[in-house]
Amino acid sequence: MNEPKDLVPQFLVDALADSEDPSADAYELAGALSHGFEQRPPSALRARLLETVSRRDERYAPFWQRLGEMFDLPLDKMRRVLADLHSPERWQPAPIPGVSLLHFAGGPQVAAADCGLVRLAPGTPFPEHSHLGRELVLVLAGGYSEDTGKIFAPGDAHEMLPGTAHSLRADAEHGCLFAVLLSAGIEIQGVGRLGGT
Repeated sequence: MNEPKDLVPQFLVDALADSEDPSADAYELAGALSHGFEQRPPSALRARLLETVSRRDERYAPFWQRLGEMFDLPLDKMRRVLADLHSPERWQPAPIPGVSLLHFAGGPQVAAADCGLVRLAPGTPFPEHSHLGRELVLVLAGGYSEDTGKIFAPGDAHEMLPGTAHSLRADAEHGCLFAVLLSAGIEIQGVGRLGGT
C-alpha cells in the first residue's frame, strides 16, 4: 500500500526539500490532497507550494517525466528545453499564420526525428496535412479540436500513423501548446512539406 506522502506529485515533494521537516510536510499535504483540500495545509507550506507551482519553469512539471521519455532526454535537459518557452528568440514562425515552432535535439533513440514544441495562437486553424511518418503529440496547454470533432486537452497524447491525414483548430480562448515528435515530416495542403529530411 502507498504511503500518504507517495500521493504527492514529485515536483511538490521537491518544493518541500528546504522545509524544516519535509516528511511531515509531505504527510500534511497528502492529507489535504486526499480530502480535496477540506483540510488546508499550514499557511507557510501553502505559500511555499503556491510559489513553486507559479514559477514559469515549474508550470509544466507534471509533464517532465512523459516528455523526457518521449524525447529520450534526461529530466534536467527536458527542464532546460521547457525553460526556452519564455525566450522569444528561440521561436520561429511556421509557414502557417498563427503557428510558431521551437526545435531542439532529442536523445539517441529519436535522433532521426524532428523534436519540438508548437504554439498555435487562439483559434488558429492548422490546414489539412498528411503524415509521411509517425507523429506523436503531447498537449501541454490549451487544446485543439480535430476535424473529426475529437478534442485534445492538456495531458492528452495524439498519435498519427504514416499515411493518415487530418486538420485541426486551436482552442479559441487559450490557443494550444504541444510537444511533437515527427518522423519523415508532413505534407500540408497548399503549403508543402514541413519537417523530415
